[in-house]
Amino acid sequence: ITPEGLSQKFNIGETINLKFEPKAGYSFKSWKALDGEGKEVSNDSLRFADKNELSTTVTILGQISAVSITPAFVQVPMVTSFTPKQSIDGVLCYSSILINFNIPMNQEDLHDTFNKISISNSSGLLINDYFYNPVLSDDGKTLRIRPKEDKITDLLKAESLCAISVTLQDGINSSAK
Repeated sequence: ITPEGLSQKFNIGETINLKFEPKAGYSFKSWKALDGEGKEVSNDSLRFADKNELSTTVTILGQISAVSITPAFVQVPMVTSFTPKQSIDGVLCYSSILINFNIPMNQEDLHDTFNKISISNSSGLLINDYFYNPVLSDDGKTLRIRPKEDKITDLLKAESLCAISVTLQDGINSSAK
């Protein structure tokens, strides 16, 4: 955070430059200003030029004391591993797909996450409909996608291998063939 460890007095009307560079694996959300009791400081006391930008300014508008300005950020979900593993020959279409994440996923985000996962056969045709909706493990770190046995049988008559492509929010990608 720039300025780093800044602890000084500012006059009404003064503007302070702020800059934050998140570490890899984290995403910036916004700037927040809290008073000494941990309550959000009102817009009557200070104003951010754009509290959603990594680099911004904050202007002191009114009498305030013991204010802490910090960036709010979150860890970005990333695929740490998945099965079936990558293979030159592809993977069996009737295999369950397991996707492991670095952090727990929310059950509420599960539907949106599944919409960002595409499963295609070796011809490039999407076959998501041949799989059940994903099920999240109790710890929220593993997503399991099982094939629908009755639907996959027809596909297996034509081919036994398919390509799996996994794309998640925030542009985090992983793929296996």
